[in-house]
This record gives sequence, structure tokens and C-alpha cells, in this order.
Amino acid sequence: MGTAVPVAVVLVGCCVNVVFLELIISEDKGAGNLITFAQFLFIAAEGLIFTVDFGRKRPKVPLLMYGGLVMLFFSSSVINNWSLKFSIPMPLHMVFKAGSLVTNMIMGMMILGKRYNRTKYVSVAMVTLGIYICTSASVMDAQKTNETNKQSEGHSQDHFTLLIGVGMVVLSLIIASGLGIFQEKLYRTYGKHSKEAMFYTHAMSLPFFVLLVSDIGDHVTVFNNSGSVMLLISVALLLLHMCCVFSNRDCCCSSCFTDYTKDVAFPAGKRHDTVCLRSNCFSSDVRV
Repeated sequence: MGTAVPVAVVLVGCCVNVVFLELIISEDKGAGNLITFAQFLFIAAEGLIFTVDFGRKRPKVPLLMYGGLVMLFFSSSVINNWSLKFSIPMPLHMVFKAGSLVTNMIMGMMILGKRYNRTKYVSVAMVTLGIYICTSASVMDAQKTNETNKQSEGHSQDHFTLLIGVGMVVLSLIIASGLGIFQEKLYRTYGKHSKEAMFYTHAMSLPFFVLLVSDIGDHVTVFNNSGSVMLLISVALLLLHMCCVFSNRDCCCSSCFTDYTKDVAFPAGKRHDTVCLRSNCFSSDVRV
């Protein structure tokens, strides 16, 4: 019962999250960095109040150690966000994130010297086959769309663009797997402090968004110019969707960290990616 609730929150929260995320991406493909920044800011603000009590609680893990997590976490999140600009369909993006099982298993074997039972190898092989089938189908669909666009509108988008996006997701998964291994070693050394880790990895990532301020500003304008919905006041529709995304992600991230501290072992290593990153995590994926 102790682990059932966090796992259920991850599954339900991430599924709801993806619905709102796809609504945003269908209108603004490049909104990933804006959404990630809003999520990081929200989680950092919440953690500042409830986790570290405005800095009065000293961290149990040295901040220098969190620095390594932050670099991997931020890189994985941003690369995952950029991949969405390359016309990856959201269902394919979700399915491909399951590739974290493969990368976690391979890196766990190479770096940590782990070995798994036959059932886990077969399970990961089946997931890999499913990813291959889904990717192949998406590429063929992109080719058909190109042909239709050429005939009706006189322009097309090369399916090579889709493959670039897939390659970026793969790179994001590899970095996220390295993040998981680093996190596992960190927790073995200093103990498991899920709330603290979630706060510091998000809060310490915020300064890096200065590098993306121009991109974020452009998409703030897009959001402000989107359609609006009347609540107590008039609210931009994309902004409302984004609020739903990062509030859901907060639940997902909290549960993912809780899963880890309770040793909820997902098939290819004791770690669950928050695609929830980044995925995500977007994304993203956000994602620890």
C-alpha cells in the first residue's frame, strides 16, 4: 500500500499531463523551455517554503554533489524540449521515452556492473521492439504527409527532421540514465532525501535559464496572444493549459522521488524517469 499510491499518482498524473501538453504543442511546438522554466520555478518556490523553510534547514547532501545532478538534469530537460521542435508526434515521444528502460539497463551493466534475470532482459527486448515498430510507423506516416503536402500546398517536411528529433530524445535518455546512476550512488552515500533532492535540483537549475531567456520571452508572447477563456478573469488558454501541466508535474515529480526512496524498482534499474522530464519529464522530463 505504501508504494501503490505514489505509483498510481505517477501513472494518472502523467497521462493527464500529456493531454494538456499535447494541446500546447499543437499550438506552439517550441513552448517546451517556457513550460520547463515555469515548472522549475513552481517546484523551487514550493520547496523554498515547505522543504528548506526559507534556508533555515541545512541540506543533508553537500550542494556540490547536487551540482552534478543539476548539470545532467538541466541538459536532459532542454534537449528533450528541443526534440519537440522537430515534429515528433506526442504519442511517439511518449513511447520513445520507454527507451529509458534500455539505456538504464545498458548503463547499469556497464557502469555499475549490474546483472538482471532473464525475464527483465526479455521485457526490455519487447519494449525495444515496440519502440522500433512505433518509430517506423511514424516515419512512414511522415512520408505520406509529405506527399500530401506536396500535392496540396506545394511544400513538405523531410522525414529526416523527424529522425533528428528521435536522435535528440535518445541523447536525452542517455543523459537521464547517467543522472539516475549518479543519483543512485549519491543516495547510497548520503541516504535518500527525496524532497530535498527535488528542491535543490530544480532551484539550482534556475540560473541556467538565463541562456534561454530570448526563447522563453518569444513564447510568452505567443501564449499571451493565444485564445482566452473566462474564469474569474480572462485567462490565456495556453497559459491555463501550462498551469495544468506543471501542477500535474509537481505531483508526478513528488511521487517519482517518493518511489525512489521506497525502492520501487522499475524493470531496468531502481529509478523512474520523470517524463513525467522531461520530460521531461518533458520532459523532461522533466526528469530525476
